[in-house]
Amino acid sequence: MVIRLSRRAHEFDDDLEEIPNDGDYVKTPCGPLGSKTCVGIVGDRGLGQFDTEDEADAKIRSNMKWHNWYSTVWNESDHGNLSVDTSFRS
Repeated sequence: MVIRLSRRAHEFDDDLEEIPNDGDYVKTPCGPLGSKTCVGIVGDRGLGQFDTEDEADAKIRSNMKWHNWYSTVWNESDHGNLSVDTSFRS
């Protein structure tokens, strides 16, 4: 599964300084009424669907450690708005 961001992420906006790059992680609400969290890597593959955001975060940290590559982690709201997840910054 290749992660494709919502159309809003690709529209040019002077106020939007950053958008996810290839290799960045994106957490998106999924499942019935957004009750689960899906995680994927932009331009690569999905990491899965998780019951809780804590499980999703653990998988992201594990994957980063395994690959020794620490990319930016983004949250995409159910409306397509993107924000950097600062809990992954050291």
